[in-house]
Amino acid sequence: MRRMAISVDGQPFEVELDISPNGGSTFHARVNGVEVRVLATNLEGQPEGILCLVIDDRPYELTFDHDLHTLMDFSGAHEIQLRELEIQASRGQGRSGPVKAPIPGQITQVLVEQGQIVEPGQPLVILEAMKMQNEIRAQVGGVVHSVQVITGQNVSRGHVLVDIK
Repeated sequence: MRRMAISVDGQPFEVELDISPNGGSTFHARVNGVEVRVLATNLEGQPEGILCLVIDDRPYELTFDHDLHTLMDFSGAHEIQLRELEIQASRGQGRSGPVKAPIPGQITQVLVEQGQIVEPGQPLVILEAMKMQNEIRAQVGGVVHSVQVITGQNVSRGHVLVDIK
């Protein structure tokens, strides 16, 4: 289950996506707690940035700009902001130690510093991947022993971000 915060023209939405593991084109989603069925159509030769969806039996053709800041639909252009919620860092549950990047990307914010006390679930860094802002959160409470990244740094999957003791 992926959780995202999406803002369209300043109106916030919380979206949960349950994409089937078989890679199918039909999946279920919740938008602000309301369940919807989504069919993503894959049209051969469709230009990049255009997405055709059928949401609860209603067709939509959406066009996104390269940076995913603008969405075009039948009613015009809309400003959008996307942010992944609660992406889980790569490490075991309930253990202190290194918090690693779950995906490759660029560090856009470092939210903690060495010596800081953190609580379970507290955001540590913001990692941008595929134009999505991902909050990397502490799985356990403790003290930040070291911060291994800086703003603007590119990291690969498994790169140590923060060490918690």
